[in-house]
Amino acid sequence: MRAYPSPRSTRDTAGLQRLVTPVSRPNPVVIAWRWRYELLAAAGLAAVVVALVRTAGPAGLIAAAVIAAGLAALVGLWPPARRLATARAWCVITPHRIRAGCAEAWVQSRYGKIPVVLWTSARPFGERVWVWCRAGSTPDDLESARAQLAAACWASEVQIVRNPRFAHLAAIDVLRRAARQARGRRGPLRAAPRPLAEWSENGDGDRTRPLAPVGDDEHSDAA
Repeated sequence: MRAYPSPRSTRDTAGLQRLVTPVSRPNPVVIAWRWRYELLAAAGLAAVVVALVRTAGPAGLIAAAVIAAGLAALVGLWPPARRLATARAWCVITPHRIRAGCAEAWVQSRYGKIPVVLWTSARPFGERVWVWCRAGSTPDDLESARAQLAAACWASEVQIVRNPRFAHLAAIDVLRRAARQARGRRGPLRAAPRPLAEWSENGDGDRTRPLAPVGDDEHSDAA
């Protein structure tokens, strides 16, 4: 009679295989999509420099540099603008750190595919990152890698919120600011979210229960 492996031994073997499987390298299209904000900023800066040199010469380029430095100083000195710029910057940085954390914590399929980052939005506590777990990975893998993800994101903590309808979807809440320390023009922020077993609808269309958005737009990161 043929002996079949037990479910436990099958899971252990699959887990061992995943640990020894290297992370799959993304193709050039995926790389370009993941770095699209940086590439667009570099291309836009290069185009502006070339246009200024051709139309106004070196003097126009120097004047534009002075104006840009003044605007950067204004953003840095005006607290609302500084907070907005910082939130936008973290929305670009955090998806890269989430992917790096997943790769280092072996949150991947048996073919080396890490979860897909769908989009990122700024929240009072930090950022919320929506991810699509590929076949072979689950939100449980993200839950077990919370410490690695928090360290990779340079955050105090991360929390995983599951979708009750779709098992492959989850939200990663990256907690950077304590509610009692993060105070702005809107007044004291509400407490940081707690892990939840399910999502619920609310007035602004957000399907997760912790903390409503503060008016920041979302960044798509589907790669």
